[in-house]
Amino acid sequence: MTPDDTLKAFLTAATPGPRDAIFEIAVAERVARRRFWMSQAALLPWVLVACLLTVFALPVLRVMGPALVPLAEQVGMIGGVALLTLVTAGLLVRRLRPS
Repeated sequence: MTPDDTLKAFLTAATPGPRDAIFEIAVAERVARRRFWMSQAALLPWVLVACLLTVFALPVLRVMGPALVPLAEQVGMIGGVALLTLVTAGLLVRRLRPS
């Protein structure tokens, strides 16, 4: 047996078998699940900060509540108009996009 034959036999013996799609899907699912939970864990400190700010701001908001009603109505109206504008723009962009 020549060295070329030995190398050829070695390389053909090491060819991978057929791919197992079920195993690949299971591994991809585990990776996606781990990424999801890691992203949720990364958001946890921000949620805690928001809760603490809300707890500390609550007494101030109770005192200022009656004075903030007109402001809240204005912010709600502006937010509604802005949301309607963004949705309309998004629909128009999707509709008018060249194919």
